Amino acid sequence: MNFLNVNNGSSFNCIPIGKEHEITLVEDNIVKKIGTISVKEFYNKYLGTNNNDQILRMGNKFPLMVKRNNRYFSAHILKFINAEEALISTKLDIGEKIRIGFGDLREILQSAKEMYSEITRCPCESLLIYSCDSRKNIFKKVNAKEIIPFKDLSVGGFYTFGEFNNVNNKNMFYTETMTVLVLSEDVNARIKIISEIDDEYSYFNEEDSALYNLIKNTGEELNQLNIKLEEKIKEKTDELEKQYYTDKLTGLENRNKLINDLCIEKYTKLTIVDIRSFNDINDFYGNTIGDKVLKDISKLISYYCNENKLNSYRVNSDIFAIASSDISKEEFIARIQFLQNEINNQCFVYEEGKIFLTIVMGVALEEELLFEKAEMALNYAKKNKELFQIYREDLNIYEGIKENIIWTKKIKDAIAENRIVPFFQPIVNNSLKTIEKCEALIRMIDENGKVISPYFFLDIAKKAGLYKELTIIMLEKTFEVLNKTNYEISINLLLQDIMNSEIRALIIKKLKKVRNPEKIVFEIVESEGIENFNEVTEFIKEVKKYGSKIAIDDFGTGYSNFNYLMKLNVDYIKIDGSIIKNVHKDKSAEIVTKTIVLFAKELGIETIAEFVSEEEIYNKIKDLNVDYSQGYYFSEPKENIG
Repeated sequence: MNFLNVNNGSSFNCIPIGKEHEITLVEDNIVKKIGTISVKEFYNKYLGTNNNDQILRMGNKFPLMVKRNNRYFSAHILKFINAEEALISTKLDIGEKIRIGFGDLREILQSAKEMYSEITRCPCESLLIYSCDSRKNIFKKVNAKEIIPFKDLSVGGFYTFGEFNNVNNKNMFYTETMTVLVLSEDVNARIKIISEIDDEYSYFNEEDSALYNLIKNTGEELNQLNIKLEEKIKEKTDELEKQYYTDKLTGLENRNKLINDLCIEKYTKLTIVDIRSFNDINDFYGNTIGDKVLKDISKLISYYCNENKLNSYRVNSDIFAIASSDISKEEFIARIQFLQNEINNQCFVYEEGKIFLTIVMGVALEEELLFEKAEMALNYAKKNKELFQIYREDLNIYEGIKENIIWTKKIKDAIAENRIVPFFQPIVNNSLKTIEKCEALIRMIDENGKVISPYFFLDIAKKAGLYKELTIIMLEKTFEVLNKTNYEISINLLLQDIMNSEIRALIIKKLKKVRNPEKIVFEIVESEGIENFNEVTEFIKEVKKYGSKIAIDDFGTGYSNFNYLMKLNVDYIKIDGSIIKNVHKDKSAEIVTKTIVLFAKELGIETIAEFVSEEEIYNKIKDLNVDYSQGYYFSEPKENIG
């Protein structure tokens, strides 16, 4: 029984040069993009031509080299489909890395010589040679040199489109190759390579050899350098990505990571957690203690979440978020409420100071726009002084937001189009029954000329950060009118106006320039803590240098305090309208009014009654010795004085 001995050898030896490039757009065997450019642009960049025929010819000597299973193989262009896309000899995948190859004749012949030397050790009676058709273009007129060792032997074979080869137990399609198949039934049979092989293969001189080695080694060094550079870039990118997604103070994942996770629909349940009045901790204890509080509460939240299949984030400042997809809605609510109770009942001790925290939670469950709706629920809870709120459609939160957006635009348009104006309501001397003063009241004129009360837009302006602009406009326009009238004009200021350095500077600038600064009265709206601010007393001292006067507005309700009136050195007390409107029929309102008047007269302060809407009220406040009256009984606010 005879056995057939089969052996083979392959010659390839195109070398990769330059850096790696990525296949970014491909469909079957049609490559559309390499990196950010088309195949044609790629070859034009590296081979210096955009001529299709030249690219096709040179493409055999400069193929695309693809590395698979730690071995390079080549692919070359068969034809251009259009001006941008090319049909490649083998299928490539998106993301695969390629390099430009170089088909070096000397190296190919040297490889062939080594392959033939191996063949002489194998049993051989018959030879078959399969060579890729593209090698014709590489060798051109010297292609016969590759098979010189077999010129005295009987050899069969043919040119092929390419060859399959098995590498690491995987069949792969190759081009640019030559395979020699050796067959023999006689295990002792051998072939002899002709002795002239060394002379025939000395086709290239030393310069050719040097050039080849230069290209090969320089290309490999550049590629290795590029790979190391890419590794460094990836390492730095990973580091920056970690920083981008991590809160520096607490080490928790941050808002960027939360938004990214929500975008990929990682969660179906979310709660946003707000530490109520956290700024008070910073103001009282300082930022160092404030940061320690945030670190400690973040550790507590993080530990609890890790133990309860929840994910925690620090969104910003004193805002945290907790999310999950792995538990039911009921379980999620139960777990975050337990955490809320734990934090709200816990005492944090810092430098012998005890700090108790209260957290508010807004929750969204199984909703689209989880973050937005959890935030809406949180804002709703804070507005309504609740500690826990789940988003529901029937809360009508959207309607309020929609209304705010509409009015914010109206306010911005009115500011831009100069439609914010002062209207003036007269203030009557109760003894003389004459108009001596008036109050400047803000109004908006809409696109149709309708006058809009501040009831509809002032609170929204504060939320939208537009209030300061409105105050500046009112100051500018009121001071303009002051130069044209003999009436004393009062204008409202909030505590935040007085605290604002820009507004204070504007007021002093106007007082220096106005003809009669003694005719301006600043009505400070009474608010909690007004007596604690040195800025208020300093402001009053400053404006009084110019002869201007001070009134306390809305006195008699809220945080009224007779003690600070002596400290602030005011000229007028405006008794709140909620008292005045009932003074003629409510004994309590009468007593409060009488007390305010008596106290004011002892201090030499004059009193003004607001909201005088009918004759009966007017007669009553005169009987109580109130100095001035203001209200619709005399006149509604008007665009012009007098």
